[in-house]
Amino acid sequence: PYRDGIFLRSAAMAALGRSTRVETRFTVRPACFHGEADAATRATQRREYLRNIAETDYTLCLRGYGNYSFRFFEAMSLGRPPLLIDTDCVLPLDFLLDYRRVAVIVPQHHLRRAADHVAQHHAALDALAQLDLQRRVRAFWAEWLAPERFFRNVALH
Repeated sequence: PYRDGIFLRSAAMAALGRSTRVETRFTVRPACFHGEADAATRATQRREYLRNIAETDYTLCLRGYGNYSFRFFEAMSLGRPPLLIDTDCVLPLDFLLDYRRVAVIVPQHHLRRAADHVAQHHAALDALAQLDLQRRVRAFWAEWLAPERFFRNVALH
């Protein structure tokens, strides 16, 4: 179970939730968006999900069943730095791009100390620097990861 993305996400949420160094706003649902809910409920949940990302300073991004996170790219598209729990995932163009400039990346074996990583990163920023970081995250996504830009750069692989 220690390699399962759902287990890891629960462990990360618990570790962050126990910390007094960060404030969390997790919304835990019994099923993901493509669950059994009707279309109207799914649409409402999707809006709430995106609003939650947009209204927070960082977004926890951790793999699910595969070794990737859609949330990582969704957070960046909304200009929010991802808190990536790194499970040896391969990020697009990682040989060319320095993701540490726009994300807090915590190795999986430091998962229990993720709040310390976020708090340390955040303490180095004043309000203007935090706003600048959000702009840089969005620009990074738009330049390299937005679908039209990514596919234009895929030949670099």
